[in-house]
Amino acid sequence: MICPYCGIGVNIDWDSNVYETQNKEDFRHKCLKTLAGFCPECNGFIAKVQEGFWDRNNLIFIDIIADQLVYPKFSSNRVLSASIPEPYRKNFQEEEQVLPIGPKASATISRYLLQLIFHSELDIKGKNLAEEIDTFAKNPIYHRNL
Repeated sequence: MICPYCGIGVNIDWDSNVYETQNKEDFRHKCLKTLAGFCPECNGFIAKVQEGFWDRNNLIFIDIIADQLVYPKFSSNRVLSASIPEPYRKNFQEEEQVLPIGPKASATISRYLLQLIFHSELDIKGKNLAEEIDTFAKNPIYHRNL
C-alpha cells in the first residue's frame, strides 16, 4: 500500500480482527475486518476497515468488497518538493484533504492559494481574482518560466 503520510509504497505488518455477521449457516458470509499497523518508513499509524466475505471452513477473509482508510482521516499521498515554500505546501495539502468531503471548500482554498501566489510571488494585485488572472494572462513576462 501507499503510506498516507509519506507516500512511499510499503508492506505493513497488520494486526487484524474479523467481525462476523449473525448469519453463520452459510460457510461464506459477510464480515468486517479491521486492520491496524505502522508504516515501516515513517512510523505513522494506519488503520483501515475492509468489508468482504469470511470463509468459515478455511478461516480466511475472501472477496473484498470495500477497503476504507479510517486513520489518518485524510491521505496526503503526494510528496511535494522541499523547494515549495511552506505556506503554499500547507494550503495545497489542506486543499487535497478537503476535496473528498467538500469540493466547494477545496475550490475556495485553491482560489486562496492562487491569490497568495499572485500577491507574494508575482506582485499581481487587483480588485478581484478575475482581474488578477487577466493581468497574469495578458503579460508575457509572467510566462517566461512556464
